[in-house]
Amino acid sequence: MQVEPYINTVVKIQDNSILKNAKLNRRKQQNTLYDNDGLTVRFSPNQEAHELVCFQTDQAITSPFYYFEVKILKKENAKNTISIGLAYDNYQISKPLGIIGGSIGYYSDGKVILKKQEIDLKLNPYKQDDVVGCGIHKQEIFFTCNGDRSLNTVKIDFKEPLYPTVVCGDAVILKFNLGASPMIYDFQKVLQKEKNDIIQEIDKQDVSPYSLHLIIQEYLWSQGYLNSLKQFERESSLQENENMRLEKKQDEMIYEEEQQCDGDFKLKQSLQMTPMSALQRKLSGLQSPNFQQISSIERKVSGFYLDEQENNNELNQIAEQAFLKDQLVNQERIKIQKFIREGKIGEVFDILLDMIPRFLQKEGVQQTLYSQYFIELMKKDKVQEAIVLGQMHLSQHLHYQVECVDEKFNPIKMKVENILGLICYDDIGTSFLRGLISQQQRERVCDYINRSLLIELGYEDESALEICLKQLTQVCDQIQQRGLLGGHSIQLL
Repeated sequence: MQVEPYINTVVKIQDNSILKNAKLNRRKQQNTLYDNDGLTVRFSPNQEAHELVCFQTDQAITSPFYYFEVKILKKENAKNTISIGLAYDNYQISKPLGIIGGSIGYYSDGKVILKKQEIDLKLNPYKQDDVVGCGIHKQEIFFTCNGDRSLNTVKIDFKEPLYPTVVCGDAVILKFNLGASPMIYDFQKVLQKEKNDIIQEIDKQDVSPYSLHLIIQEYLWSQGYLNSLKQFERESSLQENENMRLEKKQDEMIYEEEQQCDGDFKLKQSLQMTPMSALQRKLSGLQSPNFQQISSIERKVSGFYLDEQENNNELNQIAEQAFLKDQLVNQERIKIQKFIREGKIGEVFDILLDMIPRFLQKEGVQQTLYSQYFIELMKKDKVQEAIVLGQMHLSQHLHYQVECVDEKFNPIKMKVENILGLICYDDIGTSFLRGLISQQQRERVCDYINRSLLIELGYEDESALEICLKQLTQVCDQIQQRGLLGGHSIQLL
């Protein structure tokens, strides 16, 4: 399977246009004239004064991947040098680029200067009618002349934002291309090649269908979609085989015979252990000094079966008890989710009081449920009931922040006192608190209560699928920070 169609939905590389709307910063400098396009500048120096002038953009480079070009439309004196490169904001006019820290320049005589030192990048001198380019690629600076790129690069560690900059002391006419029009050197090809190389590496990765199977199973179980889980099991009928098997540690291989410490009876484990999923770890909770016990739900979901030997009766009884517990938990958990999604918070309290009353005393849980109860009463115009509930259960938690969504349905934490502000509006649907009466708000509360309940009952609050997505998000952030894949707009759907 080719990864290209899928990576494009996850990773987006913008073109070289982050400064396409930038112009030259019109400094007050003598003998300087800026054209109306904001990118062309003319300079006629006082030859007796040997003055220098600095041209710099009004916007900084905000990406680790960027390239710009300068066309030298006129240069009168070949002996007077121009330096083209990068520098910090408001670079001093009196010094060519590279003489002061935080700058680097490619000079018209072919030199590259950084920190007052000449660096040999094997570049040619440039003159009138030439096009000179400067680019950043993974924290390395390169230069071009008429589309030919230097073979060598310079690694930089500047801390301040950089600006495309030119310093010169010659009569010149210069035109900057900051990305709004095609370049002589096609930098976009470099970005595309970078992307293609990474796509090829991703495409080489082999993912076990069995591991995906377990992740999907666990997510469906974690969210309480048991009917979907059963249907998935029926339709997938995926069994692990040698080609699907992931690499195992030594302690995850086939268990042979083990000797009991207080007796001489031997237990033969007839399981061929597969890698432990988060589901198996969360559901078992049944550890023995001599063997790993697996609950009935795990056997159902993962296709594991224990030996039906007489000596396994105790193990099977424990597993069946675990199954009954899991079954009860799931039934009640699904009811709770259903009632929250339907706005029936009173029924949620009834189930929790009967099932696990201590859960309602947990900080965060009671504030969240009572806040949602208040919201549901306000949606039904039961203002007096809402006032009484707020006085009894929320007035002492005014500054506590609970899970909510804003007017654009983005997840946020909101103070209880702001939620109580619903009472001030005749039409909540047109207020900035309108997100609180949306179905997304119910889903937000449902997710929070479900996670909290899983933790209270000794399970993990996140499925492997959610953890994988978080890890992928973190990796994408690291890719962007390190300048891989262009460092541009790495987005997850």
